[in-house]
Amino acid sequence: MKNPFDAVIEAFAPRAGLRRAHARAVLQNWRSYDAAAKTRRTAGWKATGTSHAAETQFSLATLRFRSRELVRNNEHAKVAVGIWEQNAIGAGFKLRVLGGKRATKKIIELWKEWAESKQSDPAGRLTFNGQSSLGMREIVEAGEFLIRRRWRRADTGLAVPIQLELLEVDHLDTSKRLVSRESEKATIWQGVQYSKRGRLQGYWLYPDHPGDARSLRRTSVFVPARDVIHVFRTERIGQVRGVPWGAASMIRTRKIGDYEDAELERKVIASMFVGFVHDIEAGMGDSTVTAADTDLALEPGTWEDLPSGKDITFSKPPVVEGYRDYMDISLHAIAKGYEVTYEDLTGDLSQTNFSSARLGRITHAAAVRGFQRNTWVPLVCDRVWQWFLEAAAVAGKITATAPLKAQWTAPALKLADPKTEITTANLRVRNGFSSLSGAIRELGQDPVEVLEELSEDMTRLDELGLVLDSDARQATSSGADRDDLAETSREPPVEDVGGNPDGPPTDPQSRGLGIDPAVRNGQGS
Repeated sequence: MKNPFDAVIEAFAPRAGLRRAHARAVLQNWRSYDAAAKTRRTAGWKATGTSHAAETQFSLATLRFRSRELVRNNEHAKVAVGIWEQNAIGAGFKLRVLGGKRATKKIIELWKEWAESKQSDPAGRLTFNGQSSLGMREIVEAGEFLIRRRWRRADTGLAVPIQLELLEVDHLDTSKRLVSRESEKATIWQGVQYSKRGRLQGYWLYPDHPGDARSLRRTSVFVPARDVIHVFRTERIGQVRGVPWGAASMIRTRKIGDYEDAELERKVIASMFVGFVHDIEAGMGDSTVTAADTDLALEPGTWEDLPSGKDITFSKPPVVEGYRDYMDISLHAIAKGYEVTYEDLTGDLSQTNFSSARLGRITHAAAVRGFQRNTWVPLVCDRVWQWFLEAAAVAGKITATAPLKAQWTAPALKLADPKTEITTANLRVRNGFSSLSGAIRELGQDPVEVLEELSEDMTRLDELGLVLDSDARQATSSGADRDDLAETSREPPVEDVGGNPDGPPTDPQSRGLGIDPAVRNGQGS
């Protein structure tokens, strides 16, 4: 809209008004972005300035339901969830306790008794690692899940009196509102309650799953934040809920599934029509019948004599051009949406060599390690460890002193070429670019356990008088005996032959170099 000042100038000085309008247009184009321009190219581009909580308030449930449906019925979505479960959790995280040796051994034995059995699961079906795998599937499929601490009586026979109840995020009461007096002290966003200063206070949870047909009780209860772990990947400032990881490619995943089904049905229908029997002598108005309506039967190796006046025309199924190219492009996009590699998603290695496979796995490995380091370890592993220590102290199994710190070793990622990558790790350790413990952790193993087992093995081998080719104390990586190398490295003493300048060099440092010792000592030229 033109301002009044410009209108007056244009009325009395048109040239000046034109120059002002031109300068304003140039200035506006100079300062703007093409993506922010409102033109025909950007028509229909919906973009809002809402917060993450406002964006997901009315759409998160639909996203979650559709994501679950895709995982149930679409093989690509199901495989993507499995890839993350295998790479991020796999065989589970290994615990190392940092503290005194006696206290460390006792607490580790207690942890193994509780976590490596089925004591942590209220249903008695899964170990802690099994619960972790299930939770990982849920966070990819639904975007988030809850872990609720359940205290148990001392006479239940548990190593520590707690269990971990995994809950789908549907248990959150997103309709919960505070009354005016309560709202002055706290606020609730989609079932999560915060103080006025933004401190997490707790969650409003349904005791039963709202989608369960047996669920009759719809009244939510408040559970303090100290008894709940809300696990989701934070991708935006102010985020209070998690989003399914395949949301960006969800429509494409469903459409490509429909496309594959339609192509399959087209192939099936086309294969049903073998041919058509024509009556050459019939009139123009007679109808054409199929071979199925006649006595003709086509079998492998059959020669059929047609009656007089009959002819067969075989069907020609239509051929779809570019099917594989379209599928490759779409599946690459789906793999990017789930942040996995195309090769893992499809199992197609026809266009892959070692270099491309390794580069793809490096990118995916960085995403996996980032999630483990920034989300899973601090939210799940460390919090569950804290709960475990509190329960052990309450049960009198340990002394309630300073908390013991835990170090978690992530499971090993798949190696594209184990021989090459292990050789590379060996070079890093030998040249001081990495520690031996760090290289062992990259393989998903606890360095303390590995070195202790290695020491025990070496001691037992020495007691039995056995020498293995793999014993690095006895032979080098090339197979040479270390004692022989030590003998050959010791050079015999050099006798003085009178300093004959024409004789062979006697200086050990110049042996084999053809340098006269007299020249080296400055006595000759």
